[in-house]
Amino acid sequence: MSLVLNVLDQSPVFAGQSPVVAVQNTVRLACEAEKLGYRRFWVSEHHGSRAFGSASPEILIARIASATSRIRVGAGGILLRHYQPLKVAEQFNLLEAMFPGRIDLGLGSTTGAPPRVALALRASRSSPPFEARIDELIGYLGPGAPDAFRAVPVVPAAPLPWVLGTSPASALLAAKRGLPFAVGQFLAPRNLDETIDTYHHAFEPSKWLERPRVNLALFVICADSEERALTLGSPAEAWLVQSSLRKMNVPFPTTSEALATANAAPGAHDGYDETELREIAARRSAVMAGTGRDIAKELRRRVAGGRVHEVTLVTIAEHFEDRLRSYQLVAEACGLAAPGGGAP
Repeated sequence: MSLVLNVLDQSPVFAGQSPVVAVQNTVRLACEAEKLGYRRFWVSEHHGSRAFGSASPEILIARIASATSRIRVGAGGILLRHYQPLKVAEQFNLLEAMFPGRIDLGLGSTTGAPPRVALALRASRSSPPFEARIDELIGYLGPGAPDAFRAVPVVPAAPLPWVLGTSPASALLAAKRGLPFAVGQFLAPRNLDETIDTYHHAFEPSKWLERPRVNLALFVICADSEERALTLGSPAEAWLVQSSLRKMNVPFPTTSEALATANAAPGAHDGYDETELREIAARRSAVMAGTGRDIAKELRRRVAGGRVHEVTLVTIAEHFEDRLRSYQLVAEACGLAAPGGGAP
């Protein structure tokens, strides 16, 4: 079975590491992903976080696209609540003009920031709803947009807009507009089947798509053994506790720091309490961690039946070599054929 695989990179920043290195590693990873045969390379948008170096995906997209030649590059995604739709349309039309046929415009509805930072970005509750902003934005993109209202530069083919979401509501929004839908299972593992079913049942063909297209985003970490993969994934588990439960704005801990916390007695100083252990167990149930053979088998199961058309992998590990190795093992086990890129 042929698999279409993508990468979503969040430019993770680890304790003791410069965010500059994190961003440089994202560009390095994109170049390697293209060689391995991944179709898309998306970058995320986060604000006010010490754990992610990806605040301006439109700038990073330009850098990555210039360093590669075939792979599709895009945002996963632009947080539209912060911006005027016309400005976003202009930015991505310009990217499309520079890198024809290679640009994806993923659109997300969250603020991606703590309240104070969101306010500084002028994300107001009184601003138009996400649905209205999407309608305005896609109205500026060709083909079919009135010439007087098309975003400049006018391009022969518009960058492909995607709706990003985790719920039946976001699936319905994408389906009614005939847009492709990227569902972030790694962000919200519940209601996945309902969300995908909603999209398929409500889909209406459009100038963008004739048939539904679902891109499933998963947290995956691959190594030569499941034990090694779980070790590499321990910093992400520790950071989840620190950020979500302890409300700490910190970089990802190192692997040794994460393992020390995990191995401490429950309730001990800096160890996990029972609530935190339950949170980690819930997260681990939604993570794919194992060998290439195991990951490939599970990925093929996910796309069987045609409800999911491509899969995007999110991998966070302390060392760049381990992160790259994870993507290499998955590509080899799934039989990806370089070059990357190709059809939208």
